[in-house]
Amino acid sequence: MNPRAFWLEAPSGPLASWLHLPQSGTVRSCAVVICPPMGFEYTHSHRSLRHLAEAFAEKGFLAVRFDYHGCGNSPGDAFSAHQLRTWVADIRAVVREATLLAGSDAVAVVGLRLGALLSALAATEIDIDYLIAWSPVVSGRRYIREQQAIAAVGAGEEPAGQGYIEGGGFVLSDEMVAELKKVDLSALRYRVRRAALVVERDDLPQENGLAETLKTHGIDTTVNRPPGYAGMMAEPQDTAVPREAIDGIVEWLSERAPTQRLALNADLLESRTSVTSFAWEGDGSITEELCWVDAPVPIFGVLTTPTGAKPGRPLFILANAGSVHHVGPNRLYVELSRQLARHGFPSFRFDLRNLGDSARGSPAEENHPYPVTAIDDVEAALRWLTQLRGFNAVVVGGLCSGAHTAFHVGAAVDLPSLQAALLLNPLTFFWTPGMSLEIPSAHRTVRDAKYYAQSVRNPGKWLKLVKGQADLGYIIKFVIQRTTSLVRRFWSDSLELVGVRSSGRLASDLSRYGMRGRAIDFVFSRDDPGFELLNSGGRWVAGRLRRRGLSTVQFIEGADHTFSRKAWRDELIAQIVAQAGRRFGP
Repeated sequence: MNPRAFWLEAPSGPLASWLHLPQSGTVRSCAVVICPPMGFEYTHSHRSLRHLAEAFAEKGFLAVRFDYHGCGNSPGDAFSAHQLRTWVADIRAVVREATLLAGSDAVAVVGLRLGALLSALAATEIDIDYLIAWSPVVSGRRYIREQQAIAAVGAGEEPAGQGYIEGGGFVLSDEMVAELKKVDLSALRYRVRRAALVVERDDLPQENGLAETLKTHGIDTTVNRPPGYAGMMAEPQDTAVPREAIDGIVEWLSERAPTQRLALNADLLESRTSVTSFAWEGDGSITEELCWVDAPVPIFGVLTTPTGAKPGRPLFILANAGSVHHVGPNRLYVELSRQLARHGFPSFRFDLRNLGDSARGSPAEENHPYPVTAIDDVEAALRWLTQLRGFNAVVVGGLCSGAHTAFHVGAAVDLPSLQAALLLNPLTFFWTPGMSLEIPSAHRTVRDAKYYAQSVRNPGKWLKLVKGQADLGYIIKFVIQRTTSLVRRFWSDSLELVGVRSSGRLASDLSRYGMRGRAIDFVFSRDDPGFELLNSGGRWVAGRLRRRGLSTVQFIEGADHTFSRKAWRDELIAQIVAQAGRRFGP
């Protein structure tokens, strides 16, 4: 059963929310509110929290997932004032709505990591029946130290005076840092009426701070340490749903919550969940709609449109980047969609049928970034957007595997409305089963080529080589591999130019763009392998497309594969918006 996606009204504004209901039409008289973590933990755990909500629904509970203000699909950004208080107020608003929909005052609040800290803070302000804290952040000060360490490891030293820290793409303003440092859950009193469950990580030493505080205040508290935390927080394409932990959480609540069943108020439910769009003011009005594409397998997406958009402006379709759901890595797709809208371009960011909020159950292909159904899913979205929603021009794009999907859609789908493809850091142009989902060795080859090109002009590097302080074996191996690659490319290009051999697969697919008069634009992180792959397999065809004005190549200096720094994302978005203006009108 598809969850109902809707905008839930909170004091901070509308919150993107998903309502999971039992199929029976009745619910247990206890609502469940699921509070996600932040940053990369939000992205990585999204799949597991969706499974948790589905598991609660299967046991008869009404469960609500949501995005806080300035997070996920909800409006706002990381620099809103008093963000910590805002997030706690968001939880209070969701609790009110969930209990209203369930027709009962009883509520269980489940928080993961920073979501557990926020849930606990909410439980100091309002009465809740059951508090479930999953790997809770107990000390805000310690959490900030973790984020600072992640920032230092991931992208080097943070620039001084920028007004925020950024750990793995998660931006925390200086004000938010100061607010969080004051929080210590072991020093607070909680308004938990019935019971609490603390679910600890199985890969770290036991931390008793929150559990002991709850017990000290006379709250019936259970502590368990199920396996699977690391698998839940693995890279999105590698995540494993922690079934034992989810089953334990659901069973714990099922044994304690009232068993009374209440009939759902159909009118109230419809009035609350039928509103699927909202408009917000900035540089012009922007409307966002939570949509289910009417396809053989329903597909979820978010349609962003500017009010008063000029007719003929193409709509940008953004396919999943890896196995990250439709918000994109580090919320890139949300920020890109809204910036495009500010410049008059609508967009549709969505989940393929096996990913994010489109995935259902446990199919074998769930969570795979290169599903065999990808082209069919994009084509279904294309037809829905053009035939039912009235868009007559479309650009298909994406990052990483989303670029792979966009490339093949642009080469294979014969729809006149499809005008261009936008490829961001493709890791491969032709994925086949058995290939690694990691960044390929070509990334190291590109990086090393740049490094050694700089090193040959540095006398100090030669001195290290003479003294035996460099890895001579690796250098020799690298030179042989690099030389072989360049010679192979030279002969391939030469034979193609004189007509001795036909174009390779990449060149052939690029030629299809030219035959249809369809544009293809690329943006690469300078050291990412995509540009090397493009040159290796389609340099001459790509060059002809550029001379015809059908292709551009742009670079982001210093950026990593997923643009995990705000400055890189800002530059990427600015380049995309500027290119859209040049190609389709300012």
